[in-house]
Amino acid sequence: MQTRYHSRSRRSRAGVTLPELLIVMVTFTVVMGAVFVLHLQSLRTWYRAHAEATAEERAAWAVEQMSWDLRLAMRVDEAQPTWIVVTLPLQDDNHDNVITVQDCIPRLSNGDQVMFYLSDDTGSLGAQGHCLWKAVKPVGGYHFLPRKKIAEGIYPQENPIDPDTGQPRPMFVYWPDMLHSRGVEMTVTAIHKGGPHTYQRTEIAEAYLRNPI
Repeated sequence: MQTRYHSRSRRSRAGVTLPELLIVMVTFTVVMGAVFVLHLQSLRTWYRAHAEATAEERAAWAVEQMSWDLRLAMRVDEAQPTWIVVTLPLQDDNHDNVITVQDCIPRLSNGDQVMFYLSDDTGSLGAQGHCLWKAVKPVGGYHFLPRKKIAEGIYPQENPIDPDTGQPRPMFVYWPDMLHSRGVEMTVTAIHKGGPHTYQRTEIAEAYLRNPI
């Protein structure tokens, strides 16, 4: 009888009681809740960092791409707050500038015209949108043809306020300086949404024409 009594006692102690089960369930719930909160915070941090990086990348990329052509240009033909047209030097098959002599003065020959402007996803001239496009009018051509979408999410109305005018700074400001080296100032603001928040970055840069005439 005593042996059977101890055997039943051991089997009883080997089971899980209701309080123990409740403790395990509460602990599991607390741990999973903490994991969920950490995961949610990490996700929000990632969204914020990704949105900030995307906005910064768009603005910086737009300025870099435009600066490349502006520094190669020989003149600025037109400059408006949200678009600009420049003329590049004519190049031969070896990508060397073609020079002609007029009145014993060597001059660069006119090449393609390049326009940077805002439009929608189609790139149509005159369309309203927040995509920055590059269009090219080849030598002897009559129309600008969209060639490349440089960036999207560009909002010039969000540019920093110009203290002289009280209005957002234009995307393009063109001026010839005292050294007759024509300069173009670019102000590009890109916006990107990350989750419920919106992030924006502004890049301001100057580009001086390499070959002014």
